[in-house]
Amino acid sequence: MRVKRTFYLILVFLVISNVLLAVDFPKPTPYKYINDYVGVVEPEYVQKIISVGKELENKTTAQVTAVVIDSLQGMTIEEYAVELFRRWGIGQKGKDNGVLLLVAINDRQMRIEVGYGLEGAIPDGKAGRIRDEYIIPYFKEGDYSKGIYYGYLALVKEVAKEYNVELTFDVDAELPKSSSVDVETIAIIIFIVIF
Repeated sequence: MRVKRTFYLILVFLVISNVLLAVDFPKPTPYKYINDYVGVVEPEYVQKIISVGKELENKTTAQVTAVVIDSLQGMTIEEYAVELFRRWGIGQKGKDNGVLLLVAINDRQMRIEVGYGLEGAIPDGKAGRIRDEYIIPYFKEGDYSKGIYYGYLALVKEVAKEYNVELTFDVDAELPKSSSVDVETIAIIIFIVIF
């Protein structure tokens, strides 16, 4: 029984490693903060992302990186994001303070992958809210450029807040106003109704 289990574990490892070897992961571009291998992000937004990403890293050491690819090459979005995050070493070694915004255009998928050092600042729920409020609405309209830009800014805002730094780049002025009601507003309304 033990030999059988060991055999299966080795087999699974070999299958996974063969899949990873078959996938052609891109190399980071010199821009570092925005890596658009499909050409969907307009130059105006590319420059703004580079500017705010550089300022954030200079003030916090944290890195937020957006990567736009054509295809996941048969991998799941989660597998691809984790492997790309690991290969590129997003964030500072020892701090694990990186964030990856991955968009696969032809697969129509995206993911926000957060390093352990920033999971308190951007838990899964907050990443989902950023996706739903700032990225998906623009993707549905076919405007990947704005979706990536606004999603990137929302992530930068959360990281800056975690490090308690103020950016000269006015993220709040750039972000569209959210149409959803926040938790604090709901709590106030419930409090008023009850009392």
